[in-house]
Amino acid sequence: MPRLVLRNLASSHLDPNLLLILGSSWRDLGVWQLGFFTVWFLMRSWVIDLMKFLAAQCIVIHHLLSYGPMRDVLEREYPRIVDALFTGSRLAVQLFLVIGGYLTAQSLMRARGAHLGDLLVKRYLRLTPFYLMSLVICAAVVGALGDWVCQDWVPEGVTWTQLLAHALLLQGVLHVPSMSAGVWYVAIDFQLFAMVAFLASLCRKNGWTSIKVSANLIWVLALLTFSSLWFFNLTQTWDDWAIYFMGAYGLGLLAAFAARFDNARPLFFAVWLFGWVSLTQFWRVRILVALMGAILLYCYADHSGEFLSPAFKRRLSQLGNAAYATFLNHFAWVVIFSALWNAADLHGVVQALVMILLCWFSALAWGLVLHRFVEPCLSQALTGLQRGLSRLGFGPKPMESFH
Repeated sequence: MPRLVLRNLASSHLDPNLLLILGSSWRDLGVWQLGFFTVWFLMRSWVIDLMKFLAAQCIVIHHLLSYGPMRDVLEREYPRIVDALFTGSRLAVQLFLVIGGYLTAQSLMRARGAHLGDLLVKRYLRLTPFYLMSLVICAAVVGALGDWVCQDWVPEGVTWTQLLAHALLLQGVLHVPSMSAGVWYVAIDFQLFAMVAFLASLCRKNGWTSIKVSANLIWVLALLTFSSLWFFNLTQTWDDWAIYFMGAYGLGLLAAFAARFDNARPLFFAVWLFGWVSLTQFWRVRILVALMGAILLYCYADHSGEFLSPAFKRRLSQLGNAAYATFLNHFAWVVIFSALWNAADLHGVVQALVMILLCWFSALAWGLVLHRFVEPCLSQALTGLQRGLSRLGFGPKPMESFH
C-alpha cells in the first residue's frame, strides 16, 4: 500500500483525533476511505522520540556513576557533583513510565476487539527476544572480563534458575539477583501492561476475553493511579510490583485518554491535581517528574514540530528508537571500560572523566548498531516463527509491535 507522510497536520484537512501513537512512537497506520482509494499516513511524535532518547542517556549516566573504578575516582574529588548527578539521572525512569503508559493507552485504543491472551503473548514477544540476547551478551562480557574488575557490583556466574527467572520476567518478585543493571524495568513494564490489558478486558460489558477502552476502564485506571500516588508508592515494600509504579504509568495512560476523549479530560486533570496535593503530604521528586512528564505529553505529544527540519527529525527518530537497545546493553560497556581501566593501571580525575565519556559514547553507538542491524533480524525471525505457528493453529497471528 502507498504511504503518504503528512508533515503538516494542520494543513492536511484530516481529523487529528484519528492519529494514534504506536510502536516506538510511530503513529498508527490510519486509513481513510476517500472515494475509491485509501490514503495511508505515517507520522512520528518527535516529542516522545526526544524524551526517550534523553531518558535513556540519563539512565546510562546513572549507572556510569553507580559502578566502576572511574566513578570511585570522581567521587573522591567531587562528591557533591557525583551525588547530584547520580540522584538526578535516576529520575529518568519516571519519564519512561509516563511514556510507557501513554503509548500503552494508544495501543489499547488501536487493539479494540483483540483477544487478551494474544495481546499479552505479543507484548511478551515484543520485549523478550532482544532483552534475552542483551542478557546473554552481558553475561559473556562479565564471564570474560569479570576477574579484571574485581568489585562486588559485578554479577556472579549465571545459573539456570537465574536465567529462567529473567526469561519469565519474574526476577524481581522472586528476589533473584539481577544479571544486569536496569533490567528490572522490563519486568515491571510487562506487569503494568498486563494489568492494564486485563482491566481493559474485564471492564467490558459483554464478555471479558477481548480488549475495549471504556469509560469504566478509565475510571478504574484513575482510581489505581490515585491509590498508587497516595499509598502504594510511599513504601518500597511494593517496588517489585506494578502497583508501586502505577502512579507515573497511570498518569501517562490518563494523559493519552484525555488527549483522545473530551470526557476523559476532567478525570485526568483531577488525578493530576491530586498528585500535586499528595506531594504536599509526602514529598517525592520522582512523582514531581512524572507529573511534569504527563502534562508535557498531554500538551505536546501531537505537536507537529514544523520548526524542525526533516533531517533532524529523522536523526531524532533513530536515537529514540535505539533507546531500548542502549538501555539494555550499556552495562556491558561499564564492565568493559572498568576492566580496561584496571588493566592499564590508570589513575587521575582527567583519565576517569575521559574513560566515562568514552564508555558513554560507546554505549550509545552500540545501541544504534544493535537497533539498526540486530533488532530487525530478530523481528523478522520472530514474525516468521509466528506465521509458521499460526498456520499450524498455534499462537497469535503476527502484528505490529506495541512500543
